[in-house]
Parts: sequence; C-alpha cells; structure tokens
Amino acid sequence: MEKQQPKPLAAVSSAVPEKERGKLAGYAEVIPLPPDPDLPEAVAAHPDMILCEVAGTLFFSRRYAEAYPALIREIAEKSGKPVVLSDAPRSPVYPEDAGCNAFVWEREDGVPLLVGRLDILFPEIPHKAEEEGIRAVHVRQGYAACSCIPLPSMLLTSDWGIMRALRTYSDAVCWVPSDGILLPGYDQGFLGGASGVLRGDKGAEVFFFGDPSSMEYAETLSRMLDAAGADFHLLAEDHPLTDRGGIRFIHPEPERESGTTVR
Repeated sequence: MEKQQPKPLAAVSSAVPEKERGKLAGYAEVIPLPPDPDLPEAVAAHPDMILCEVAGTLFFSRRYAEAYPALIREIAEKSGKPVVLSDAPRSPVYPEDAGCNAFVWEREDGVPLLVGRLDILFPEIPHKAEEEGIRAVHVRQGYAACSCIPLPSMLLTSDWGIMRALRTYSDAVCWVPSDGILLPGYDQGFLGGASGVLRGDKGAEVFFFGDPSSMEYAETLSRMLDAAGADFHLLAEDHPLTDRGGIRFIHPEPERESGTTVR
C-alpha cells in the first residue's frame, strides 16, 4: 500500500479566528504563530513577517526561536526541513521588521526567483538562494511577500515597482488593485497578506481571508485566477478581504528525518 503523504503545514497568525482556521484545517495542518515581541503589535503574529522558506530551508529570527523554542522544534520536526536562525538586527521599526518578508516565485517557465528588498533581508536568505541557483531580484518594496500572490503560471501584485522589476523576467506579472483590504491598525492591507497559495499535484489553490466580491476589482481578480488555472477558497464570507499576514504553506519532506537541524 502506498504510504499516505502528510498534510502540508499552514503557518497562520494566532489572531486568525477559529472559524477560519477550521476551514483551512480541511486542507492543511494549521500551526498558529504567536506574536514576535520584536515586531509592531498589529502585525506581530503575521507569518509573512516571521518566517521565510527558500529551497526547502526555513528562516526565522533567532530571538523569535528563543522566545518559542517548542514551536520551532515542532515546525522543524513536522516539516523535516532544516531551520536557520538569523542574528540580523530585528526591531518594530522599518526596515528591521522586514528581514524575512520575501518569497520564492517557483515558475512553470524559467528559474525560480527570490523576490524581496535584498539589502534588508536576513543575509542568510539571499545566500541560500545563490547556493541553490535561485535568481535574487531586488525590489524597493520591503514587504514583498505581503504584496503578491505567486502562482506557477502567473504572479499577481498590487505594487507597481514589483511588477516592473519582475517584468524583466516574465510577462506573466499582472497588477491587481488592493483598495479596501482591511488591516487592523493600518489604513490599508496587502493582497498577499490577505491570501495564501497552496501548490499541489493538481495545480495551485488560493485561500482568501475574506470575500472580495464586494470590491471593485473582484471580477478582475477572479478572471486572472481562472486564467492561471487556480482554484480559490474563501475562509470567511462575512467580511471583506483582510490582511492577516498571509499563509506560509510548508510541504513536509517525503522522508522525514529525526533530529532535524536547527542552527
């Protein structure tokens, strides 16, 4: 009998309502992240501010890992992935709050791209990308992961600077407005922060915190997702899109090893 693959992990903010976590649990093992004391209070538990994955390696702030050692061990053991802890400066003040706010766009065509403001990232992140042959693309937007929905065949963003930078490498970069996305404590939320992309054998699925149907760009967003062949799921339908720091999906390694490295 073929061994059943474990569910992907879904790192979410601990502030995500139980109802939304419950819907997501049908697709992934949900791991709520407690707040990082070094981040601004309103976004302190946001996954796109707390962790980044590059080429199967997970990156966290060392201070965060020291605050929650059991959580880091749990993620390392369940994912079977090595964890690297960075000693880069960390504080609630930009840009030291955005050290891991980057993402790898794994494209159907072309080499993967690490997208972020390279001069403020944990230095271990672009170094790992270079080791693995992932092309690092510098953008001026420090909150790059918050700003994009990276699909295998298309990338959606509300940031003109990111779109211009990535158009050098691909024509499949599309701009979608983000007006009206809620982010408690701030005037405006981000498109990527209101969603998460789960890649699987049957394509990509996008999960949204909220319902975009009342927004002016809902039809544009739906049309682009359809063109990309991506299914989407609403984790809540009783409020507009809400930036909760996105979802960092982590696919466990097929063969988990005991004593996963944390360094």
